Amino acid sequence: MVKSIKKSSRSVTPPRKKQKSKSKPRDTSRVRDDFENLLDAAKLAALFLDSELRIQRYTPGVQKLLKITALDQGRPIARLRRRLGYDQIAEDASQVLQSLIPMERQVRTKNGQWLIIRMNPYRTQDDEMEGVTVTFIDMTQVKQAGHAAQELDETLKAHLAQGTEPKAEAKPELSQTRDMFYTLFHANPISTALTRAQDDAFINVNVAFLKYFDLKLEDVIGHTAQDLKLGMEPQSHERTSLIAQLQKEGGIRNYEREMRLPSGKSVIILASLQYLYIDDTEAILSAFIDITERKQAEEMLRDIVDAAPDATVVINQDGNIVLVNKQLENVFGYARRDLIGKTIRTLIPERFHEIHPQHRMRYFREPRVRPMGSGLKLHGRRCDGTEFPVEISLSPLKTPDGMLAIAAIRDVTERVEAGRKMHQLTTLLSEAEQRERQRIEQLLHDDLQQRLFAAKAQLSLLNNAYNQKDWQTLQIALAEMDKELTESISTTRNLSRDLSPIIHQGEGLADALTRLSTQMQKQYSLNVALTMDSVKANFDDNLNVLLLQAVRELLFNVVKHAETLQAAVTFEQVDGQIRITVSDEGKGFDADAAMSGSGIAHGLLNIRQHLELMGCRMEIGSTSGKGTRVVIHCPNPDK
Repeated sequence: MVKSIKKSSRSVTPPRKKQKSKSKPRDTSRVRDDFENLLDAAKLAALFLDSELRIQRYTPGVQKLLKITALDQGRPIARLRRRLGYDQIAEDASQVLQSLIPMERQVRTKNGQWLIIRMNPYRTQDDEMEGVTVTFIDMTQVKQAGHAAQELDETLKAHLAQGTEPKAEAKPELSQTRDMFYTLFHANPISTALTRAQDDAFINVNVAFLKYFDLKLEDVIGHTAQDLKLGMEPQSHERTSLIAQLQKEGGIRNYEREMRLPSGKSVIILASLQYLYIDDTEAILSAFIDITERKQAEEMLRDIVDAAPDATVVINQDGNIVLVNKQLENVFGYARRDLIGKTIRTLIPERFHEIHPQHRMRYFREPRVRPMGSGLKLHGRRCDGTEFPVEISLSPLKTPDGMLAIAAIRDVTERVEAGRKMHQLTTLLSEAEQRERQRIEQLLHDDLQQRLFAAKAQLSLLNNAYNQKDWQTLQIALAEMDKELTESISTTRNLSRDLSPIIHQGEGLADALTRLSTQMQKQYSLNVALTMDSVKANFDDNLNVLLLQAVRELLFNVVKHAETLQAAVTFEQVDGQIRITVSDEGKGFDADAAMSGSGIAHGLLNIRQHLELMGCRMEIGSTSGKGTRVVIHCPNPDK
């Protein structure tokens, strides 16, 4: 008889191609001896199959369980199907080998044993797949105990329903079942008690129960937990609810509650309750374990996790979420209660769902601390489905319930965005540099170089006129040469001014604006009304340069497009921010239409884009015939 318990969804990383191991030679005989001694000491029944599903090795536990001998080595696993009553054992092993997904079955052998059989792909030290491991867990006693209690309960229920005593020939069987029940009851290492459902009086308790409460059997039987002040009796309303649930469902599993011992110590227990009939009595079978230390450890872990500055999640080896902190709720938008017990895939973009289990299993095989910033491009998924870039550090945590992984998750959206903006700014600066190079090249070629050629030509003309004593031509040539040289000097002076630092060393933005307004008047006859409200903003050098360039470009636009020689620049502090306004009363333009076109809009868009990358904001207002007003808002660096 074979019963499928579950088919694990966990996958195993595909094997790497075989290559020669670079590890140093080892004493393989000694390693194998140590390994087999370890398996024997652990009483683990296990088979090791090769890639053709033949028996390679087995532990002493299997030898005792399945009567395997040395003659079985090298034989196909299919030979055990009759001995086990597990007809599809070879097919299941083949499926595990092919899919690399572990499998678990519950099997009842022909001799009545109950086994849990687990199959896992077998991986060598060099990460190569060599076959399948098959482990066997004997669950016979557990099954017998459960069947005994169930049979006793059903038998007594039947007799109670019929209002009759068992027939004489049935009494030995009933007695045997009862004896088996009590044998298992007293052998149970977990604190176990049998109480009357009517009044909660103890019918029987086992040794583990007496040891836990430090009591003697004669002091317990016939008394209630309340009489003995054990602190385990439920409140009246809770008792009514429990009895009703037990009568309806027959049992309650994982019932957790806090109780106070006679010593005054508060503990937390995890109990299982079963409603049954025994000795013509409706009774409750209860078994519990003390989970106080585990709960305290969980609480301590929860406090530590909640105190963490990063969003933190704790998962088990199956990828289920065990614990999350408040920061994770804030970052991902989930409530804590909606995540506990769910798969970690809830927080991962769907496109990574298939590959993530392999990464998780690889980590749990070799758990280690992995710091943030490991060069991985990772993403999280919020409750609303949006994705965002994250950095994740991993730390293993060994607990009595198995290995856990603590993941600290940091939202790096701002950092990634800053990196993107920095890359964009670098690109824009590179483009601006190229444009400036092209402008200077054009200026040298089309202006200065042409004037120097003209001056050289005039020099040749002068020489001819002098030799021919043509004084009139000589005077004209000298005048033309003087003009060309004067223009060339002016061009080089302007070029020198353009190439000089836009803000001089030790100069603030206010001083630079004053110098710029004077320069615009001298060079372009643009009268700039400069108003500064005693503002002293300590911007960094890069932002100072960018703001001055922006104002200069805006004033150049006035000269080129506004058809006016009057402009105003205001430098002030408003509502905690620095505000620079450049305005004119020229012809203006349709701002909405122009910003979607080219020409003037191209320059304005470049200015606005540069400012936004540095954390500033620019507003443009203009109307045809009514002038233009551009406002630049910047955070105050001194706030």
